[in-house]
Amino acid sequence: MTSRVAIHSVSIALLALMSAQPAMAEFAMLVASAESSSVDAKAADTSAASKEASADPAAPAAPQCVLNGVSVGFFAIGETGFCGTVHGQVMEFLGKDFATSDVGFVTQRLPSLRSAPGGLTLETAAPILFYYNKDVSYQTFGLYPGTDSMVNFLTFRETDLGTLSTFVNARLVGRLERDSYGQYFSFSQIDGSAWMGAADQAWVQLAGLRVGIQPSLFGFSRVGYAVTPGYSSILTTPAISYTQRFDHIMGSPYSASLSISAEDPSRREYADGMLARYASPRAPDIVGQTRVGMPGILIHFSGVLHQIRDESADLCCNAPIVSTHGWAASVGGEVRWKWSQLIGDLGGDFYGKVMVSAAGGQGALGYLGIPFMGLDYVASSTGVIQRSPGESLIVSYEHLWMPTLKSSLTFSWFQTYLQSAPETILPWAPPLGFETSVRGSRLQASLETMPAPGLTLGLESAYTWSDANGQYNNLPAAPVVVGFPNLVAYIKKAF
Repeated sequence: MTSRVAIHSVSIALLALMSAQPAMAEFAMLVASAESSSVDAKAADTSAASKEASADPAAPAAPQCVLNGVSVGFFAIGETGFCGTVHGQVMEFLGKDFATSDVGFVTQRLPSLRSAPGGLTLETAAPILFYYNKDVSYQTFGLYPGTDSMVNFLTFRETDLGTLSTFVNARLVGRLERDSYGQYFSFSQIDGSAWMGAADQAWVQLAGLRVGIQPSLFGFSRVGYAVTPGYSSILTTPAISYTQRFDHIMGSPYSASLSISAEDPSRREYADGMLARYASPRAPDIVGQTRVGMPGILIHFSGVLHQIRDESADLCCNAPIVSTHGWAASVGGEVRWKWSQLIGDLGGDFYGKVMVSAAGGQGALGYLGIPFMGLDYVASSTGVIQRSPGESLIVSYEHLWMPTLKSSLTFSWFQTYLQSAPETILPWAPPLGFETSVRGSRLQASLETMPAPGLTLGLESAYTWSDANGQYNNLPAAPVVVGFPNLVAYIKKAF
C-alpha cells in the first residue's frame, strides 16, 4: 500500500476535471429546469424537446437538434437522423509537493510454528501490518509539470423506443514522476494499459437503459470545487444501468430519479495481494441511487453491495476460498444561492454554492474515495475475513465574486480501521493480531479567473494531514503523524 495523497493527485485530479465542467453545466440546467439526474443522463434524454420540434408542421425533414431546449452547438450528422456535438478541454499544470515524509505500510504473513501430527511444522500464515514514517523526499524534489486533455463526442436521435444516444470521452492525463531511479512522465493507466486509461467514458443509451463505460451511480456528481478534490467517490467503470426520471412531480418544481446498475467491481478493489486478494469470478457490484432536485438544490442517496471472494488464504495456507459481502452508502447535497436574496444589498452581485458529501461502509473502501491507505478486508490463514470499516466526508464552498472570478474552500476527511483475527505464531505464546486505524484530512483553497471566454487561470494551495495508530496484542505502538503542503498552478482551455 502507498499513502501519499500527492502521489495519487493525478488520478484524483483526472476524476475531478472529468466532472468539473459537466457538473457546472448540470447545475445550471438543474436550476433552470428542476431536473435531477446527471449531465450526461440529461444529454441522453432529449425526447421531449425533439418530439416538440418534430411536431411543428413547418419543420424540415432534417433532425431538429435540440437538447433541453437549446440548439446552439449541435449539428445534424448527414442523413442518419442523428445529431451530435463535440467538446473538449486542454489543461496544463505545474505543481510543487513539499512532503518529505509520509505514512508507509508493509504487509506480510509471518512464519508460524504450529503443532501437527508427528511434531511441529513451520507455515507462512499469520497476517501482519506494519506502518512507519517513510522518506519521500526523492519523490517530491523539484516541480512537477503535467497535462490533462480530453475530447468528447455526443450523438442522439429519436426512435420508437425512445431517445438513442452515444457518448465517448477520451482523455490523456499525465505528469512528471520521480523515484529512486530517476524521473519519468507517467500517464493514467487501467490494468497497465494507457489505452484503457484514455477510455474515460464510452456508452450507448436507449431511453433510460445505458451500457458501457460510464460514471458509477454511487458517487455524488459533485466532487468539491477544487481542481484536486478531497475524498470523494467519482469513478467511471464498465456497467449496465437503468434510470427512471420523474420530472415536475404533480406540477411542482420537484424532480427525482431512481437508478440501479450492475458495475465492474475490479476498479473498486482495495487489496494488496498478501492479506487481501480477490478471486475470480465475482458477481458485479449492485448499486442503487436516488436523486431529488428542485430549483437551486440537489440531494443524492446511493448504496452498493460488493462481493468479497478471497483467495489469499488459499494461496498461502491452503484454506478454502471464502465469500462474503461488503457494503457502502453515501448521501450528498448541493445548494446554490444569490447572496442579495439572503442579506439584501450587502450581498451585492455575489453568488455562492456549497456541497456536502459523506460516505461510509464496511469491506468496500474503494467506494469511499479515500487514498490507498487501507484494505477492503484482512483474511486469516484459515479464511476468516475481517472486513474493514471506513468513513469519508467532504465539505466545499465556492464564491463567485464576478462572472470571471471565483474562489473556493474545501475540507475533506477520512478514517479507516484494519484488524486481523489473532493467530498462533508459537505454540507456547499468545495468538498475535493487529489493529490499525488510519486517518487523513485535507484543506484546500483555490482562486480562478477567466480572462477570456473558455480560458481559465487558477492557483490552488492545500495542506494534507495523515496519521496511523495501532496496537499488537493490545499493546500500543507509536503513532506516525505527517503533514505537508502542496501548490498547483494551472491553465485550462475549453473548446
